[in-house]
Amino acid sequence: MKTSRFQLLLVDDDDVYLELVARLLKHDSVLSETVQLTRLEDGPPLLDYLSGRPPYDDRDRWPWPDLVLLDQRMVQLDGTELLRKCRDQGIAASVSICLMTSSEQPKLVREALALGARFCITKPLEFDELQRMLVKIVDFFQTVAQRPAPEIAV
Repeated sequence: MKTSRFQLLLVDDDDVYLELVARLLKHDSVLSETVQLTRLEDGPPLLDYLSGRPPYDDRDRWPWPDLVLLDQRMVQLDGTELLRKCRDQGIAASVSICLMTSSEQPKLVREALALGARFCITKPLEFDELQRMLVKIVDFFQTVAQRPAPEIAV
């Protein structure tokens, strides 16, 4: 049984959504004990984070994520472009990335999976829906999923 906390990296340029997820994790009795959240407020820092480049080169402070929740709609780089860059830099195979979309979009889902996303979800916007989704995902990753080990020199 895994004893360390589940490392969740949330990448979203919506400050309100970032805060919603943080509050949920803080106030949910199960998630607050099992999940450590790291937030990135935009897409471009994700590449530095996963590559261990400054300022993310200290893995004690910036731990390797068990899962990256990546928003599709961001201003600087959208989720599929970030997935493409992760694939091109050899990062995609070493991390579990979930692309969050605003609605069911089969073409976008196929593209995201081809670029290295492990799965895609419709982004939950309601508190209760978000809570249920996070509990299910964390439970799945802690009990069933086999996660890739990081192969990137940090």
